[in-house]
Amino acid sequence: MIKRSQVSWWGAVLLVLCFAPLAFSQTVSLTLDNGGPYTMDGVYVGPYNFTETQNNSSKSAQLICDDFKDEVYPGESWTAKVTSFSSINSNSTGLMFYNSTAGSSSIFGIAGNFVQGYEAMAYLATQMLPLASNPSNATTVGYMAYAIWAIFEPSTVKAWLSSDSTAWAQVVTYVQNALKFVESNNVSPSYFAGWEILTPITCTSSQSCPPQEYFQYVPEGGAALAYLLMAGVSCYAAMLLRRRRAKLV
Repeated sequence: MIKRSQVSWWGAVLLVLCFAPLAFSQTVSLTLDNGGPYTMDGVYVGPYNFTETQNNSSKSAQLICDDFKDEVYPGESWTAKVTSFSSINSNSTGLMFYNSTAGSSSIFGIAGNFVQGYEAMAYLATQMLPLASNPSNATTVGYMAYAIWAIFEPSTVKAWLSSDSTAWAQVVTYVQNALKFVESNNVSPSYFAGWEILTPITCTSSQSCPPQEYFQYVPEGGAALAYLLMAGVSCYAAMLLRRRRAKLV
């Protein structure tokens, strides 16, 4: 009887573990509300304001764009694949900048692989997001946004900022510091746990195609899965206890 109970118990745990991920969609529907309050050199620098729909539930979200070459417009909607930052590796082919060179030896004096590039962008995004709530930080937010874009698109960003030498000088510094940080500290993607990358997989609007890729910080993501696991195990425990009591009667 004890062995049978133990098998059933662990069978229930495995069942919850297997089916729990299915309760969380790996895609998300995004609708751009607006580009946020901050602009620099004719571009909204974010964070951008979105309505995000996942698992039939909608919420407001502030996302950080990592893609300078593509354009989006308020009112556009598309579906994006959700990639947990901690899961990024050399085989993450679904990311927009997969297998691209990060940085530039000729422009920044430093370059790296695409994983290091995403880590450098996350390093900047981690600093940028809390600053964005205070309008007095608007200029710094702008520099960081351009630095994030310049990680994988250095020549394009440099050309855009050709008439703003002050901004470009700041961008160079931010990019160099970010890449040096991830390289010198041998940072792994798990260092940026809580961040997700939202890569577009559909293009439903005639205005721009493809849409942009974004960073999102979701500190409660892991907690939600843990709650689901605990709920499943608790339910089974209650069922098992009820069954044992019934036999005693």
